[in-house]
Amino acid sequence: MSLSSNAKSSVAPTLNFPIVEVLLLSILPLFGAVHFTWTTRNPLPLILYPTISLVTYALYADDKSRAKRKEWRTPEHTLHLCELAGGWLGGFIAQRILHHKSQKKSYQSVFWAIVIIHYIVWLFWLFWAVLPI
Repeated sequence: MSLSSNAKSSVAPTLNFPIVEVLLLSILPLFGAVHFTWTTRNPLPLILYPTISLVTYALYADDKSRAKRKEWRTPEHTLHLCELAGGWLGGFIAQRILHHKSQKKSYQSVFWAIVIIHYIVWLFWLFWAVLPI
């Protein structure tokens, strides 16, 4: 056994969590949600984003499991509805960790459109909705 093959076999598996991507993608929504909570005294976005993201992640995991077992699948419109309701970050994490729905171009088009919608809403809130008229 050569030294290089021995080094390869002793390398521990790395965690596949996309930490940098998640942090970058969540900056604007987090800032917007905190600002919304601060100005309206309504913490709903701070509660909904993580909760719906966990639900969305679980739906992705369940759908991936069902796909492997060739069972009834979660409809894509259900996944997209959860993403639209605020679970897009959970969907993004599931796509990266579980490698589910990450290659299908038609799915990705709708997914990123949903992310852009969320960004537009937060940008509108931060820069136009709170300005005095």
